[in-house]
Amino acid sequence: TTAAKRVRTETEIARGAVSVSRVAVQLAHKLLGNLEGRSVLLLGAGEMAQLAARELRSAGARELLMANRSPQHAEELAREAGGVPVSLAELPALLERADVAICSTSASQAVVTRDMMAKALKARRYRPIFLVDLTLPRNVEPSANELENVYVYDLDDLERVAAQNRDLRAAHVGKAEEIVDAELKAFLTMSRERAAMPVLARLRAHAESLARAEAEKTLAALNGLDEKQQKTVRAMASAIVNKLLHAPTTRLRAEAGQGPLGDAAAELFGLDAEPQPASATKATTVDEQRGDEGAVLPMLRRR
Repeated sequence: TTAAKRVRTETEIARGAVSVSRVAVQLAHKLLGNLEGRSVLLLGAGEMAQLAARELRSAGARELLMANRSPQHAEELAREAGGVPVSLAELPALLERADVAICSTSASQAVVTRDMMAKALKARRYRPIFLVDLTLPRNVEPSANELENVYVYDLDDLERVAAQNRDLRAAHVGKAEEIVDAELKAFLTMSRERAAMPVLARLRAHAESLARAEAEKTLAALNGLDEKQQKTVRAMASAIVNKLLHAPTTRLRAEAGQGPLGDAAAELFGLDAEPQPASATKATTVDEQRGDEGAVLPMLRRR
């Protein structure tokens, strides 16, 4: 609807991710740019990790590598998400390959260590890697974040961004309500005008019919008028109709044309029996444009 589009485009209420999985995806966009052709590694089977992996795949990631301690579980996850099952034992090589790694295993200690990442960085020629740790205790050794071109974000980081975006949305609620109120008033006005159309059409048709009849009667009585003079008489009759109907037309459009005022006008002018012109019922449509795009998210980096 027009109101919804205006709210999205004129306020910040729909911008900025507020879920952990969506924040992870938008931060990956911010860090890596275009995600098309990127490789995503999913460690473990946590629900948030799967959601984030699917979001990344939808954003254009080239491949989704699903690693799990259980090969059977890895195959099931890969089948559901459209990914490729891989062995967790191959983790060092997988870290050399992936652009984004989402960690969500049930391990009681770090699965991705600083030393492991240092070796992977050298093999990948220090190409940046984005690590998302969605677990407690942490799957990624915190000191790995100190390495150049290694970007580690944990749950606290993601929740902080989500909270900032929620605050941003809340700050625009008042503006959104003003837009909705304005659009509601515009809709009600348009509805009243449409409701008045049948009575207005019958009223104008009735008045123009009478004016034409009287003009022709007058022209017949004024024998000898040339074509230009006849046009002048007919134009005068039409102008009188327009001037007489201006005020009632404006009033009927401002009111509900099919309500008491419209009924009174129909009865007063004897319009009930007159057919409604087909053109009077044609409804116009409102062209809706403009899309919306996500807000630029703040980047967090703990050093």
